[in-house]
Amino acid sequence: MAAAIGARLPVIDATGNKHDGEIFGKVKRVDGKIGKGVQFNGAGDHIEVEDPDHKLTPKHIGMVAWVKLDNVAGNHSILEQYDWAGALGTHAWRTNGPALQFYVIWGTDAPNANGGNLKANDWMHVAATYDGENIRTWINGEIAGEAKAAKRDLNPSNKSLSIGVRGDTKDVHWMTGVLDEIAIFDEALTQKEIQTIMKDPKGLSGVYLA
Repeated sequence: MAAAIGARLPVIDATGNKHDGEIFGKVKRVDGKIGKGVQFNGAGDHIEVEDPDHKLTPKHIGMVAWVKLDNVAGNHSILEQYDWAGALGTHAWRTNGPALQFYVIWGTDAPNANGGNLKANDWMHVAATYDGENIRTWINGEIAGEAKAAKRDLNPSNKSLSIGVRGDTKDVHWMTGVLDEIAIFDEALTQKEIQTIMKDPKGLSGVYLA
């Protein structure tokens, strides 16, 4: 079963793995989908989580969050952590207009899954998974986009994990909206697991979210 390796809301890692985040800009706590979430108001607002030991970039990955977007224009970064270089890489998970997009990155090779119909001002459960070959995005427990990569494990990233901003340059793709119940897992989640988390964030044994 996948294990949660990071969850931060507002900036404290609820898994006990000490992946706590640092706030930049005017990110603030507001009412979320479940309890409190974090609100991003565009340029300058983001959270950075240091990852010197590459613990947040496992070989395969699953990520989940509740999101309430202010608008669906352009790109809004959810979770991103990557380097465009050599043996490095990892992922960029963001919106692309009304679609949900998930890049899996090896150096400059970046296949991606892109699809779905996100709506502004509505709470929507989103997820992204990579199982060593299949790249998938999920909206409200259903596959939104799907693509295949060459069979290989993720490369690490030397960047911090970014929440709400592009993961390499840290200067565009600002989130405008509220995120809640963010979590990263060390395996690709199944559809059943995603739907279980969506219904009850503590519904999987051994998984603890903020």
